[in-house]
Amino acid sequence: MTLPAARCSLCASCDVFASEDAGAIRRALDTVLEGGDVTVGESRAESTSSSAASLARLRETVRSRGSGAAWRRRLRLNDDGGSTWVYLNKQAAASGSIALCSEADESPLGPITLRITSPDTGAIIDWLAARRA
Repeated sequence: MTLPAARCSLCASCDVFASEDAGAIRRALDTVLEGGDVTVGESRAESTSSSAASLARLRETVRSRGSGAAWRRRLRLNDDGGSTWVYLNKQAAASGSIALCSEADESPLGPITLRITSPDTGAIIDWLAARRA
């Protein structure tokens, strides 16, 4: 499946705690949104992008693990027609892995929230979490 042509705005964000290393937070956000514009503040960090291509690493992880059904279910459940979101485990992302969380408290230092905003969230969900052929 080819990269969707739909316009989109992507934002991966998380709380930053005093005990956390800014470099680890930056790595975590880079893992989620490849090539995103990362800013790390004292209490909040985020990575933004306007290209679905920033989700390519995430898409490959979903495909290689065969976890598309779980991702589709969660993204569709949270879809309000103009945006959707998921929680991701911050510690896993800091170590270069991506783990979907059902609830915010599944990630001990708080989750990374990935928000996808687009007039066609369905096309992005279908591309990101494509059904296996």
